[in-house]
Amino acid sequence: MDATVRTTSSGSSGGRSGGGQPACAHRLPLLSTGLTGVTLVFAVIALRRCYWGLVGRPHYLLVGLVGVAFLGSLHYWNLLGFEF
Repeated sequence: MDATVRTTSSGSSGGRSGGGQPACAHRLPLLSTGLTGVTLVFAVIALRRCYWGLVGRPHYLLVGLVGVAFLGSLHYWNLLGFEF
């Protein structure tokens, strides 16, 4: 038996935008940009004021640096979404 799926351009999209992505998918890279910046600011504050222990401070800084690397990969693939 041959089952085919038919799609039409009319009707409900099920809460999704065109292209099969959720409506908020284009906002996630922008959100991650802001959150990475906030993470790095708090990492610098934690390092200067000696918050947490000797393991916690570098770990939090490492999380921030991984966020920067993630933003670098988003930029490389043109996924940051600064063009609306």
